[in-house]
Amino acid sequence: MRLAAVLSRFVDARNFDVWLPDAYTPSKRYRVLYMHDGQALFSGQWSVSHESWRLSDTVAALIRQGKLDDLIVVCIWNNGKYRHSEYFPQKALVYLLKAARTALVYYMLAEKPRADRYLRFVVEELKPAIDRRFATLTDRDNTLIMGSSMSAIISLYAISESVGIRCRRLPLHALAGRIRQQCGHSSGTGLGTATQF
Repeated sequence: MRLAAVLSRFVDARNFDVWLPDAYTPSKRYRVLYMHDGQALFSGQWSVSHESWRLSDTVAALIRQGKLDDLIVVCIWNNGKYRHSEYFPQKALVYLLKAARTALVYYMLAEKPRADRYLRFVVEELKPAIDRRFATLTDRDNTLIMGSSMSAIISLYAISESVGIRCRRLPLHALAGRIRQQCGHSSGTGLGTATQF
């Protein structure tokens, strides 16, 4: 299910896709996995590399095999030109030498770091909207965040910025391994539970 051009107070409008398990019913509550770079998760049409994670096939197969519990996957599209700016840990900039920081912000982050505002969008706007619209388990142990490459970095930054968050690889290690195998590469994947937003 695609929700197009969703408006935010914190970031530019963007699409996101919601994947529901085959047996989804509002009478049951589900864990939610939030994933970044959403346009590459189902189809390579919109991704920079023209590769897809084939997420729907992968998650459905892992659920059928009993390797993953039923869950809802929310795929947040990046907005292209601000991808690095939104995914680079903003508070890490203070640890860079001034010249390196200035160059990084200007050339890589489109002149302005935006990661903290992106996380506010996820925490304060997107998650509450998903919890209102779908049958979710809203606590932190059932709210997960995941990404690969730059989106792994923003996932880990989200974990570090949220009070009481803890990193955990179960049961999503099966998903990450299967995705890497299907894509034919070994890109880094950041996984963890996200706080109760």
